[in-house]
Amino acid sequence: MNKFCTQCGSAQSADARFCPNCGAAQEINTTQPNVGTNQAYRQQYIGWTSHHLDPVVIQRAEKNKKNAWAFTIFLTAAFPLGFGLAGILMEDMPLEEALLIGIGLGLLMLLIGIIRISRMKAGIWEGTVTDKRQKQKMDHSQSDDVVRHKTIYTIYVTENSGKKHKLKYTDNAAMYNYFNIGDKIRCHLSFGTYEKFDKSRDREIFCNICGTLNDISQDVCKSCRLPLFK
Repeated sequence: MNKFCTQCGSAQSADARFCPNCGAAQEINTTQPNVGTNQAYRQQYIGWTSHHLDPVVIQRAEKNKKNAWAFTIFLTAAFPLGFGLAGILMEDMPLEEALLIGIGLGLLMLLIGIIRISRMKAGIWEGTVTDKRQKQKMDHSQSDDVVRHKTIYTIYVTENSGKKHKLKYTDNAAMYNYFNIGDKIRCHLSFGTYEKFDKSRDREIFCNICGTLNDISQDVCKSCRLPLFK
């Protein structure tokens, strides 16, 4: 059964008291039913949620979209203003050059924001996990004096319509370990998150709204207090 570290998200054994990856103390649920033999327990965690239609969840999705628009507009305006101010105050940066850079970056932020918001549309799609792969790459974002590596975790999903998707996570194995090849999953476009059809062998579940890891027995997320998608 899947169990993940509440600190770093790495896979754990069911009775682990400390994470072997980061050393964080782990909670042990001694009252958890035997999910391998309790058919009634298993059955209640098999199937798609209906909580994505709850008014409170829809309201949160709309709020997230409004916040995304506000942040996009802020960045679009902040870059030209910031670089314009730098052009006025700094002698080595001509004002016209500073404004051109600021406007260019502002338009780039606007484009990125529009693309992101367009993906936050209502609706779902369903598919199946067809493959999982992980590989290490050199991380060039840090100092050239130190060689660092990052791990790219990729989950391959095929929609029921045949469309292919790659879900990529950098240095975060939590979702990679949560989903297995053959799992049926549903994408909730409003939040850009994924729900597993068969959750009966899991002890924990990710909140589809804020991403917090919760005990599978809980009905609402311990962080955002909204319904868990189960």
